Amino acid sequence: MFDSDVQPHWQGQGLEMYYAAQVAKQDVVMYFVSVMPRRVLNLTLASKKDRKEAMALLRAVHSHFRPKLA
Repeated sequence: MFDSDVQPHWQGQGLEMYYAAQVAKQDVVMYFVSVMPRRVLNLTLASKKDRKEAMALLRAVHSHFRPKLA
């Protein structure tokens, strides 16, 4: 694992986390999860880009990934 972060959910009722790891010194796998009172949502991305490009992709997706509490 080369990067990770945990922060409060944007609506304040849970946590958002992400982890990024490089597999076999080649592919970058990124895992994003929102843990809320009644559900867990996750998104897994795999990229053949280098770490810098893969993290830019993760941050771009994360900035638009806004699960809403129902």
